[in-house]
Amino acid sequence: MGNVLKLFFLFLFTLTGCFPPEYGLSRVNNDITEPSIYPNIQVYPRSMNFGEVSAGDDSIDEVLTIWNGGLDTLVLDSLEFKNPPGVFSFTAPSTDTLEHEDEIDIVVTYDPKSYDYYTNSIFINSNDPDEPLIEIPLLGEGAAPIIQIDPEIYNYGPTLIGCDKTLVVDITNIGNEDLEITQIDYYVSLPANFDIELNESIYGYLPWVLVPGETKTVEIYYLPSEKESDFGYVEVFSNDPFTPVAYADQEGKGAHTAPVDDVYEQKEIDATDILFVVDNSCSMGDKQTQLKNNFSQFMNVFAGRGVDYNIGIITTDDHNFVGPIVNPTMADPAAELSAQVDSIGVGGSANEVGIYESYYALQAGYPAGPGGSFWRADSRLVIIYISDEDDNSATSGVTNTMLENYVLGAKGSIDYVVAHAVAGDYPGGCTTNGGGIEAYEYYTLVTNLNGTFLSICQDDWGTPMESIAINSILAKSFILSLTPIEDSISVAVDGVVITDWYYESSNNSVYFFETSIPPAGSEIVITYSPLPECGNDIGDTGP
Repeated sequence: MGNVLKLFFLFLFTLTGCFPPEYGLSRVNNDITEPSIYPNIQVYPRSMNFGEVSAGDDSIDEVLTIWNGGLDTLVLDSLEFKNPPGVFSFTAPSTDTLEHEDEIDIVVTYDPKSYDYYTNSIFINSNDPDEPLIEIPLLGEGAAPIIQIDPEIYNYGPTLIGCDKTLVVDITNIGNEDLEITQIDYYVSLPANFDIELNESIYGYLPWVLVPGETKTVEIYYLPSEKESDFGYVEVFSNDPFTPVAYADQEGKGAHTAPVDDVYEQKEIDATDILFVVDNSCSMGDKQTQLKNNFSQFMNVFAGRGVDYNIGIITTDDHNFVGPIVNPTMADPAAELSAQVDSIGVGGSANEVGIYESYYALQAGYPAGPGGSFWRADSRLVIIYISDEDDNSATSGVTNTMLENYVLGAKGSIDYVVAHAVAGDYPGGCTTNGGGIEAYEYYTLVTNLNGTFLSICQDDWGTPMESIAINSILAKSFILSLTPIEDSISVAVDGVVITDWYYESSNNSVYFFETSIPPAGSEIVITYSPLPECGNDIGDTGP
């Protein structure tokens, strides 16, 4: 019966032109042949197209069937990829021999790693005499959001300190699925000379969704503050399955402009008018004693140099002179000044308004004013405040700025005006030797008028009083001709580089500490790189 059925099916398949592999038949020139006595390899399918698969998340399996339609044993010599397997793989066959009508299944896996088209082939080598080598083409497409940052590495090169450069960084989705940017961070070297602009006013706040082919930009600014190498990098987090965190590096180096020299000669002032403003409130007894005891050291500075001076004393609650103007013609100027301080006493107002009183004492029409017996047109004006309290003149309608503008306008130059103070430490005040309240107003005035600010809590006022006297006839500060890059400043006195100085940006001046004020006749050379006019060529770019 079985043979009859076989003959029936053979007849049916002849009519339809179809020949099932399980019978090992083939059609040659429209003739039906009997199963080959030799091994006859049959493979299904003859090609495999996996289609589009999400990269990184999914893989797909397909079955490759190998069947022996011949009568003799089919021996599989090898199964191998044409090229390195990459995203394709297959299971090892369970056997390498197939008898007549035996078959095996090979599982072929496609696991794409990126957005790309992938091709390969499986080579099947056997002992089939007619078809010893069969090639099974493999095809697949990866689907994924793929991030691209451009540029990945960027060097700003030498950049002038004080000038900025801007880099536009493109973030692009080069894949074929939506790219979601969830976070963008920026890291920089110290000091923080890089900054990033996310352009959220254009794109909205994170997260951003970029469709395939879309680009969004961020801007990175480089503003070097010192002559050092700087490094920064942007860090972008996304749903790119293979690069969830992408980086782009930046580097740059600050550069100075070509240096310039400002040259000065220390000239000794040969005429000075000094106004002492002494706090006469109840807490000042010990401080007044310190002042009286050290007038001699103060006056010795002038006597040793032959300086022509006028010295007057007022209090923090009265702008009239306490006594006569002290000058070199007096037998004992230091004793006269001490006696005048003695006469002040400590019964004055607790509302100290020293700046107010000095402002009105120096006005035209008063004895100390321009053209009067105290303030001479061709001399340096020196104001010295002695107080353990801060100044309250603003409550009386007189500010630091008013006094500064008045005396600078009258003298015409900062070289001929200076203010000193012996007061409570700034910042914080002081507590020893009777203490002193933080003297912010006096400190500000002294800083703006190139003077010396000393602590009222010191044990010994001898050296401080001497420093004040020296700074009254010698320049403590020198205004620069151009605005400098601060870390480029170098100072030399008579050819020797020194470090006892500081730069004050508020008035673009170099200040010497009291113990290092250059002597009369010395040459001061201040070398620096000026702040650039941005866009100009870079000057000193050396190490």
